Formats: sequence, C-alpha cells, structure tokens
Amino acid sequence: MAFHPTTPDVLLVSTLAGTMVYNLADPSKPAISLTAAEPKGFWSTAWSLDGTKVAGIGRSGTLYLWSPRTSSEPTVTRTLPIQPIKPARAVFVGEDVFVTAFSRSRNREYHLFSGSTLTTIFTHTLDTSPGLLIPLVDDERKIVYLAARGDMSIRQVELTGPQGYQETIHTLPSQLASTSFALAHPSTLPVMTAQIATLLVPQVDKDGDALLPLGVRVPRRQLIDYHDDLYPETVGTGESASWLS
Repeated sequence: MAFHPTTPDVLLVSTLAGTMVYNLADPSKPAISLTAAEPKGFWSTAWSLDGTKVAGIGRSGTLYLWSPRTSSEPTVTRTLPIQPIKPARAVFVGEDVFVTAFSRSRNREYHLFSGSTLTTIFTHTLDTSPGLLIPLVDDERKIVYLAARGDMSIRQVELTGPQGYQETIHTLPSQLASTSFALAHPSTLPVMTAQIATLLVPQVDKDGDALLPLGVRVPRRQLIDYHDDLYPETVGTGESASWLS
C-alpha cells in the first residue's frame, strides 16, 4: 500500500486480485482498478512524485507504467532482464523509474528506466548477497538510499555523474536489523551543519532494539553561512476530490 504523495485520502493498493486506487472518503469499492496481466500479483507498486503516474513490477518480471487519471490500461510495459522468482522493488525518482532486483545469475542489481518509454538508462550490478535492496528516495535531490537486512552499510546513489549515477557507502556499526528504514522529516535537519538527510536505521544492541539516526552531510569549506543550494523546496498536500475529478 502507498498513500498518494500530495493527496492524503488517496491510497494505492496492490493484491493478488489486482492493483487499485481507493478514495478513503468512500473505501467500499476502488475508485480506479488498474489493468495488468499478473495472476500472481506484484512485488511492488509506487506513485510518481506528483502523483500522476503509477509504476509496478509484477511477479512475472514485467514493469508497468500507468496514468490512472486518464486510463486504467498501462501506457507502457516491459519485461525486464531480471530473475522473476526473486523479489524486486520499483520507485520513481523524478520522472524516471528506479528498480532493485536480482539478475538471472542471482546478483543484486539496480536499474534506472525512462519514466515515459521504460528504456534502460543504466544498470549497475553489485554482489551475490541474498537480501533485496530496499530503495528510499530523496525526491528533491534525486538521491536513492539502498539497504537490505543483514547489510553492514547503506548505499547512497546520486543520479548524477558521467555514468548517470555515483555511489557513496555509509558504514553501519552492526548489521541492519530489518528491511525497513526511513528519512526523518526535512524540518528536523540541522541545516547549519550541511546535513541533507537523517536516516533512521533499525539496530539491535546489547540493550535490545534501537533506532540509529545516521546523518548524511555534504562537505563544505565553512559552516558559518546557510548553504541554500543544499535545501530545495519540498512538496505540500492537496484535496482528494481535486485529484480524482
């Protein structure tokens, strides 16, 4: 399930029965049912940043793109060169679709596809670890953070550079305790230290479960002035009626 990024009462739900959009003001039936030939359901579905598109990756290894406000039929589909029996995740980064999956030789990979044609922008192969990389997106900066249960690090993938991306590794004090982690709200950032993100990472220590705040900072020569280039504006919210009309 995923709430609409700007309209709180609109919910995207994916089950074996299909992929539906609900208006929680009337949850008795789907407002929109999205069409897909996936009898075994989806590994994941996601909204675009502005909420006008939906991407989904099925258990067949097929990537779908919908524009639900205009049609329930997918605008484009593509069968990916991945291992379909292994889990996968799809998220939007800007106008494009970022996918984490396993290759047919069972290596962990991440991919970036065009959000209009689903053509490949780049593919990067990592390792043979069995944990699926979960993507966490900083939409405003086009950064994807990747982590998996059992990993000792978090990968920071900036979608810039000559290859289309550049990767930074953040080492953790112990193995990731689960496949969940989150970004703290931007209003909590200590902006005068050039910190662009706070990752909330589950950990298990001698005292039990813990939540580790991992700060991500950008190198700057001095920290006297406010560096406004590091802090773009963020999206707000709207009304469900206007989105569904």
